[in-house]
Formats: sequence, structure tokens, C-alpha cells
Amino acid sequence: MNYSHIKIGQRTIKTVICATLAIIIAQFFHLESATSAGIIAILSITNTQKSTLRLGFLRVLGLIIATLLAFIVLNLFNFTPLSFGIFLLLFIPISVATNTSEGIVVNSVLFSHYLLAQEITFPLVGNEFSLMFIGVGLALLANIYMPSNERLLENNLNILEKEFKNISAHLVICLNQKQDLQDLVAQCENLLELIDASSKVATEKSENNLLRNNTFYQRYFDMCHIQITLLKDIIMKLEEIDVESTHIAEISNIFETLSLTYAAHNDGSELLKKIENAYSHYRQMDLPQTREEFENRAGLFQVLQLLELLIQEKNTFALSQTNNAS
Repeated sequence: MNYSHIKIGQRTIKTVICATLAIIIAQFFHLESATSAGIIAILSITNTQKSTLRLGFLRVLGLIIATLLAFIVLNLFNFTPLSFGIFLLLFIPISVATNTSEGIVVNSVLFSHYLLAQEITFPLVGNEFSLMFIGVGLALLANIYMPSNERLLENNLNILEKEFKNISAHLVICLNQKQDLQDLVAQCENLLELIDASSKVATEKSENNLLRNNTFYQRYFDMCHIQITLLKDIIMKLEEIDVESTHIAEISNIFETLSLTYAAHNDGSELLKKIENAYSHYRQMDLPQTREEFENRAGLFQVLQLLELLIQEKNTFALSQTNNAS
């Protein structure tokens, strides 16, 4: 077995430290079943601050429900295995109904402590809540520090903008020289993979900020996904049609401008004006004389519509940024 590829990640280190500290703290306060605090800490550490806080809250809420049920079930059916079964029969559906199902396993273990002790007293209930607070509390403390991924997101954003410009510039060359467009389709697919990966990182960044709800990168990469998908559709549509260079000039000009001006801060308003001018130009053209000309002209009009949607996405995003800033 090759051990050289085994890596110990940050979350693993946090989990080990939290679990160990949880048991030490529980033992320091002479709590019963101190190791349960360590187990709770292990199960409560997640990848983000918000998810850890959310999970901790649901665990505590689940413990309150479990404690109330325990009082009822154990007083009615005594401290027997049957009581445990009845407890689960009631607790599981209630947990699902109250969206606290994340706490089913942990709170079932805590319930078992009452069975082992053969009693349910206020000190013992306090013991169980203390174990929960220690485990959940340490998990929250562990996730206070999260490495910043701002640089990675900014780098991916710059790569995306650069590649979008390159594709637009190459598209102009291909249209003017009637070259094959398949390579550009492949480039779009590669960009979509980059966007998907970046979106996951952006979501983690947002989830790791408890004080501010900054979703700029999430919304930006969502917009880019739509834009690149539309760009891919445009390229595939252009492959299907065969029109004269004079007819394609308007679209070629728009993509040339796009290759020079595409950026996060650009709202695309100038490009929307160019698209409106292109619509006017095509409406004034002579009607097609053959079926083939008609189909190609219709395809060209579809391309223009897709291009308009692509720019409108950018315009809508820019307006939302302005509104958020004001």
C-alpha cells in the first residue's frame, strides 16, 4: 500500500482537535458519558460556518424535542428496550416533520444514557444538554477560521473574462474567413466546467461569512454560466447557416466589440444599442428569394436574438449590482 498520497486536510485536523478537547472539557466538569461530547463535535463540524451554525441549532432543537419525548415515554413504559423502540417510533417522524432529522442519531444516543442510568432526572438532563453544547460549541469555534478563497475566485473571474474575449475574437475571424467553429464549442464547454467549479467555491465563501451576505461571486458565475451556454448555442447555430459576409457583418461587429469590452463592470448597454441597430439593418434588407436564403436569414435572426439575451444577462447583473450598492 502506498502511503505517500495520504493527506491530512484542515477539516481532519479541526475534527481531531475538537473531539479531543470536547472530551477533556466534559471530563473536567465531571459529566457522565464524556466521550459523547467528542462524538457530537465530530458530527457537528461541516465545511462552512453557516452550515455548522445551522446544524448546531437543529441539534439543540432536536434535543429539546427528544427530552420532552423521553419524559413521556420513560414514565409510561419504564426503562426497557421497548421504551427505546417507542421513542424512535415517535422521534424519527417528528424530527423529519420539524426538519431536525440531522439530530436523530446524536439524540438517540443521548436518550440511551437515560436507559443506562435507569432514571431521568434534571441533573441528568442538564448533563445531556452540557454534552451537546460542548460538542456544538467547539465545532462553531473551529469554523471561525476559514482560509480566504477570494484570490482564487478573482483569478477564475479574470481567466473567464479573458477566455470569453478570446472566443469572441476568434469567432470574428472564423465568421470573416468562414472557418470551422467546433474548436470554439469545445472552449465553451471547458469554460462551463471552470464556472461550475468556481460556483462551488463562491457558495462556500458566502456560507463562511456570518456577518455579511455577499453573493457577488455566486451571482456573477451564475450569470456567466447562462452567457457561455448562450454563446455555445450561438456558435452551433452559426455552424448551421450559410450567409453572405455582408449579412453577417453586423453580428461580426458586435462580437468584435464584445471581445474588446467584456468585463465584470461593463453593463453592455452600448452592445444592446448595436444589436438594436442590427435588427433595423436586417429589417431593411431585401426579402430572401429562395427557401435556402429564407432558412439562413431565419437562422441569422435567431443568432441575433440569442446574442441579445446574452447581453441582457450582463445588463441585468450590472443593474442589480448598482441597486445593491445604493
